[in-house]
Amino acid sequence: MPDNQEAGSTALIIDVLLHEYDALRAEILARASSRFQLTGFAAVVATLLGVTKGVLPSWVVYTTIGLLVVGGIVIWFTFRSYINKCAARVWQIEEEINAAMGEPLLIWESHFLALPQPLEAKATTRERWRHKLMEASKQQDSSDLQQARLMQGKQ
Repeated sequence: MPDNQEAGSTALIIDVLLHEYDALRAEILARASSRFQLTGFAAVVATLLGVTKGVLPSWVVYTTIGLLVVGGIVIWFTFRSYINKCAARVWQIEEEINAAMGEPLLIWESHFLALPQPLEAKATTRERWRHKLMEASKQQDSSDLQQARLMQGKQ
């Protein structure tokens, strides 16, 4: 019965992580889309300012351009920072789910987008899996050795 409860608990955890994964991916897409909309808005404003250059005083045009450029840069980099934070958490979720499932099922952020990885994860996924397999093999060998010693002691 405990194994069944543990499996149910693992399934629930994976389900919650997948919902967070989906939400974060949606956030990343929304922020990326907003950045492109910002670029389109800047083009429209530049066009309107170009048309009104002879109508408005030049200081108004240049001040407006300066404020829009500074505001656009601030928004652009704020969205970039938020996208990177979301992507880093998506990468962590991929690693958690892959570890729980015992194989690399989710690999988009961690393999294809090549985002900066946390310090503890500098080794490649293949190296981490090789290390896990070697540790499991050592544990298995150790338990086999203990069982053999017990059997020898009983004889």
